[in-house]
Amino acid sequence: MSADSEIPEGWAPIVTHDPFEKDVFGERGPGSEGGTITFAFYDRTEDGRRIFAFRPELRHANGLGIVHGGAIMTFFDASLGSAAWDAVERSPAVTLTLTSEFLSPARPGDLLICRPTVTRKARSVLFVRGEITIGTRLVATANSVWKVLGA
Repeated sequence: MSADSEIPEGWAPIVTHDPFEKDVFGERGPGSEGGTITFAFYDRTEDGRRIFAFRPELRHANGLGIVHGGAIMTFFDASLGSAAWDAVERSPAVTLTLTSEFLSPARPGDLLICRPTVTRKARSVLFVRGEITIGTRLVATANSVWKVLGA
Protein backbone atom coordinates (compact mmCIF):
# COMPACT_ATOMS: atom_id res chain seq x y z
CA MET A 1 0.00 0.00 0.00
CA SER A 2 1.55 3.31 -1.02
CA ALA A 3 0.99 6.15 1.40
CA ASP A 4 0.97 8.62 -1.49
CA SER A 5 -1.78 6.84 -3.44
CA GLU A 6 -3.94 5.97 -0.44
CA ILE A 7 -4.22 9.34 1.31
CA PRO A 8 -7.71 9.54 2.83
CA GLU A 9 -9.78 12.45 1.58
CA GLY A 10 -9.47 15.51 3.81
CA TRP A 11 -6.22 14.36 5.45
CA ALA A 12 -2.62 15.51 4.92
CA PRO A 13 0.34 13.14 5.21
CA ILE A 14 2.82 13.80 7.99
CA VAL A 15 6.55 13.72 7.26
CA THR A 16 8.75 12.56 10.13
CA HIS A 17 12.43 12.76 10.98
CA ASP A 18 12.00 10.21 13.80
CA PRO A 19 13.82 6.97 12.88
CA PHE A 20 11.51 4.77 14.98
CA GLU A 21 8.34 6.23 13.45
CA LYS A 22 9.84 5.72 9.97
CA ASP A 23 10.32 2.03 10.75
CA VAL A 24 6.83 1.55 12.18
CA PHE A 25 4.79 3.69 9.80
CA GLY A 26 7.10 4.11 6.78
CA GLU A 27 5.99 2.62 3.50
CA ARG A 28 9.56 1.55 2.78
CA GLY A 29 9.93 -0.09 6.16
CA PRO A 30 13.00 -0.51 8.35
CA GLY A 31 16.23 1.07 7.19
CA SER A 32 14.59 3.63 4.90
CA GLU A 33 17.10 5.88 3.17
CA GLY A 34 16.89 9.51 2.12
CA GLY A 35 15.92 11.52 5.19
CA THR A 36 12.25 12.15 5.73
CA ILE A 37 9.58 9.98 4.16
CA THR A 38 5.85 10.33 3.86
CA PHE A 39 4.05 7.55 5.67
CA ALA A 40 0.53 6.30 6.34
CA PHE A 41 0.07 8.72 9.25
CA TYR A 42 -2.04 11.81 8.61
CA ASP A 43 -3.42 14.90 10.30
CA ARG A 44 -6.09 17.55 9.87
CA THR A 45 -7.74 20.22 11.97
CA GLU A 46 -11.08 19.56 13.65
CA ASP A 47 -12.72 22.08 16.00
CA GLY A 48 -9.49 24.09 16.15
CA ARG A 49 -7.17 21.22 17.10
CA ARG A 50 -5.14 18.65 15.23
CA ILE A 51 -6.41 15.09 15.01
CA PHE A 52 -4.54 12.16 13.51
CA ALA A 53 -5.21 9.12 11.35
CA PHE A 54 -3.33 5.90 10.65
CA ARG A 55 -4.21 3.25 8.09
CA PRO A 56 -2.43 0.07 9.22
CA GLU A 57 -1.12 -2.47 6.73
CA LEU A 58 -0.76 -6.26 7.01
CA ARG A 59 2.71 -5.80 8.50
CA HIS A 60 1.09 -4.00 11.47
CA ALA A 61 -1.06 -7.04 12.34
CA ASN A 62 -0.39 -9.77 14.88
CA GLY A 63 -0.80 -13.51 14.30
CA LEU A 64 -4.58 -13.20 14.70
CA GLY A 65 -4.82 -10.70 11.83
CA ILE A 66 -5.70 -7.74 14.05
CA VAL A 67 -3.58 -4.62 14.45
CA HIS A 68 -0.82 -5.26 16.98
CA GLY A 69 -1.12 -3.41 20.28
CA GLY A 70 2.42 -2.10 19.82
CA ALA A 71 1.40 -0.37 16.58
CA ILE A 72 -1.59 1.19 18.33
CA MET A 73 0.62 2.33 21.23
CA THR A 74 3.09 3.86 18.76
CA PHE A 75 0.19 5.67 17.05
CA PHE A 76 -0.93 6.96 20.47
CA ASP A 77 2.61 8.08 21.35
CA ALA A 78 3.04 9.94 18.04
CA SER A 79 -0.44 11.53 18.19
CA LEU A 80 -0.47 12.51 21.86
CA GLY A 81 3.14 13.68 21.53
CA SER A 82 2.17 15.92 18.62
CA ALA A 83 -0.63 17.42 20.74
CA ALA A 84 1.85 18.02 23.59
CA TRP A 85 4.30 19.60 21.13
CA ASP A 86 1.58 21.90 19.81
CA ALA A 87 0.52 22.86 23.37
CA VAL A 88 4.03 24.06 24.29
CA GLU A 89 4.59 25.97 21.04
CA ARG A 90 6.66 23.18 19.50
CA SER A 91 9.13 22.84 22.34
CA PRO A 92 10.57 19.36 22.78
CA ALA A 93 8.64 17.09 25.14
CA VAL A 94 9.18 13.43 25.96
CA THR A 95 6.85 10.70 27.20
CA LEU A 96 6.95 10.09 30.96
CA THR A 97 3.99 7.69 31.06
CA LEU A 98 1.60 6.25 28.52
CA THR A 99 -1.17 3.87 29.55
CA SER A 100 -3.81 2.43 27.27
CA GLU A 101 -6.97 0.39 27.28
CA PHE A 102 -7.76 -1.75 24.22
CA LEU A 103 -11.52 -1.98 23.74
CA SER A 104 -12.15 -3.45 20.28
CA PRO A 105 -10.01 -4.78 17.42
CA ALA A 106 -8.70 -2.90 14.41
CA ARG A 107 -7.76 -4.62 11.16
CA PRO A 108 -5.33 -3.77 8.38
CA GLY A 109 -6.95 -1.27 6.02
CA ASP A 110 -9.13 0.35 8.71
CA LEU A 111 -8.73 4.11 9.14
CA LEU A 112 -7.90 4.68 12.81
CA ILE A 113 -8.51 8.23 14.05
CA CYS A 114 -6.96 9.62 17.23
CA ARG A 115 -8.38 12.71 18.91
CA PRO A 116 -5.94 13.88 21.59
CA THR A 117 -6.87 16.40 24.28
CA VAL A 118 -4.48 18.24 26.58
CA THR A 119 -6.25 17.91 29.93
CA ARG A 120 -3.73 19.81 32.08
CA LYS A 121 -0.72 21.95 31.35
CA ALA A 122 1.80 22.88 34.03
CA ARG A 123 5.16 24.61 33.60
CA SER A 124 7.17 21.46 32.97
CA VAL A 125 4.61 18.67 32.42
CA LEU A 126 1.53 18.10 30.30
CA PHE A 127 -1.28 15.60 30.68
CA VAL A 128 -2.78 14.35 27.41
CA ARG A 129 -5.68 11.94 26.83
CA GLY A 130 -6.65 10.34 23.55
CA GLU A 131 -9.21 8.08 21.93
CA ILE A 132 -8.81 5.99 18.81
CA THR A 133 -11.95 5.28 16.81
CA ILE A 134 -12.91 3.58 13.58
CA GLY A 135 -15.98 5.47 12.48
CA THR A 136 -18.06 5.70 15.65
CA ARG A 137 -16.57 2.55 17.25
CA LEU A 138 -14.14 3.15 20.11
CA VAL A 139 -11.00 1.04 19.66
CA ALA A 140 -8.71 2.26 22.45
CA THR A 141 -8.13 5.04 24.97
CA ALA A 142 -4.88 6.36 26.44
CA ASN A 143 -3.62 8.72 29.11
CA SER A 144 -0.14 10.19 29.08
CA VAL A 145 2.19 12.54 30.90
CA TRP A 146 4.85 14.53 29.01
CA LYS A 147 7.97 16.28 30.32
CA VAL A 148 8.77 19.57 28.59
CA LEU A 149 12.54 19.53 28.12
CA GLY A 150 14.33 22.57 29.50
CA ALA A 151 11.35 23.67 31.59
